[in-house]
Amino acid sequence: HGFKVYFTTMNTLIGKLKESQSKGKAYLSASLVIVDEVGYLPIDSREAYLFFQFISYRYEKSSTIITSNKSFGDWQELFGDAVIASAILDRLMHRCAMLEFEGKSYRLKEIAPRIAITPGKPEVAQGKVQDFKSNFCFANARYYVLVRCAY
Repeated sequence: HGFKVYFTTMNTLIGKLKESQSKGKAYLSASLVIVDEVGYLPIDSREAYLFFQFISYRYEKSSTIITSNKSFGDWQELFGDAVIASAILDRLMHRCAMLEFEGKSYRLKEIAPRIAITPGKPEVAQGKVQDFKSNFCFANARYYVLVRCAY
């Protein structure tokens, strides 16, 4: 007898929440829902409210994992409303473990040797000059994971 796990991105979840007659609604009934990429794409006030309803529905019933590259101080801007952001965080952080990771992207770390890019040096690739002086691809990134257990 196993547990149902549902993995989704924030963007996909918002799309499903907008569909009023979603069949099955696995994102509501799963024992664990993992929502990845919270904060990567902008959302409007209606979408923020739908996400709040989703979190509120699952609160105290089921476990939820949220991954984001945004610190909690940025959530007010992300959701466009301090009250909604606080309400979402209040429910997520009750009986929650927070993990914070800092480091270079593992995807870009794997590809860098194959394309011979040196941070801060212009490179020529297929006849186009690419200036990586900002070290964008190699900058340290911070990721936040909220693990909210219902039990």
